[in-house]
Parts: sequence; C-alpha cells; structure tokens
Amino acid sequence: MYSGVDKEVRVYVDRFNSYANIFLDGYSQPGIDVGFGTLSLMSEGYGKNYDTIGLCINHFRPTVILDKKFWRTASPVQREELVFHELGHCILGRDHEEATQNLLGYTQPVSLMNPYILSEPDYLHMRDYYIAELFNSTDLESSTVSKMRHRKGKIHAH
Repeated sequence: MYSGVDKEVRVYVDRFNSYANIFLDGYSQPGIDVGFGTLSLMSEGYGKNYDTIGLCINHFRPTVILDKKFWRTASPVQREELVFHELGHCILGRDHEEATQNLLGYTQPVSLMNPYILSEPDYLHMRDYYIAELFNSTDLESSTVSKMRHRKGKIHAH
C-alpha cells in the first residue's frame, strides 16, 4: 500500500489509518499517493494571494500533494494537521467546513476541515475533539469510502 506514500509522510498516514480503524467500522487502508510539489494558487474572493499548502486530487487514484516549502518549516504538529486535513478530503470525502463555535472562551473552527492551519496550541489543546469530529462527521454513504467498499471491498474516497 505504501509504494505511493513519501517516506517523510508515512508516519502521519499510518497515524490517520490507526484512527480510521478506531472510528470507522470496516475500514481498510486505501491505495493512495502522497507526495510533494510546489503549490501556489490564488484564493479567489479574498483580494490577495494565499499559499495552498496541500491539495487532494481524487480521480482514478486518490492523490495528496503537499507543498515542500511549507513541509520543511512545519512542526510535526502542523504536519499532522495538514496530512489529516488532506486525507479528510481524499479518503473521507470531506469538504471544507468554515463554521466556528465558541470553544475555550473564544471562537474556534468546529472542524479540522476548516481551510486554514490552526495555531499549534489550539490544535494540541483540542486535538482529541478535532480527530473525533474528523471521523465522526463523515457521511459514509455519500463518500467514496462507501462507493469503493461496494466496488472492491476496500476504502478510498472523495
């Protein structure tokens, strides 16, 4: 399964798969490619450029491209958050979730699927919540997880 996962990312993909096995009944590790590239896309509607640091392309085989420049400077916590977010797109079929709620006395994203990297202290403090939300909010019937289960007995997504 790992022929398409860069060795620098493998630990985070393993961790994601471990959580998926806990939260998702019948989960089996999908075939996915995860590697590095240079990503710089303009976010429309914001009036300025924002760097894209991760991208899920889900055609024939789910593929995650991570920005190498971001990866080199990211902490292990930020790397986990980015990989989990992108696998949320590619494996769980999750879209961005921009909703916020009052958590810890101030406004926080309700999901790891928000389009921005959380501050490290916020992510660490709410990590268990965000991981549970990532897997528990998955609509398995509409995701590729469900479609692939019917097709091959294995899990993919988005």
